[in-house]
Amino acid sequence: MIAMQPKTSSGGGKSREDIIGEQTKYLQSKTPPPFDLDFVQKKFPTSYTESMNTVLLQECVRYNRLLQDMKV
Repeated sequence: MIAMQPKTSSGGGKSREDIIGEQTKYLQSKTPPPFDLDFVQKKFPTSYTESMNTVLLQECVRYNRLLQDMKV
């Protein structure tokens, strides 16, 4: 979409920067809230016998960082 826009605007249409700004605002509005890590830890406690729970928590932390970067 954005890659196909002309580098300059010739006329009364939106500029490339305006289009990118609108897309950015749209994506920010659709970004879900971060995971509640306390809830995840309570629902899926980490222990030696449940290694997937550890992986789940680690991935939630990483995803939350990504979501935080997207909201900025």
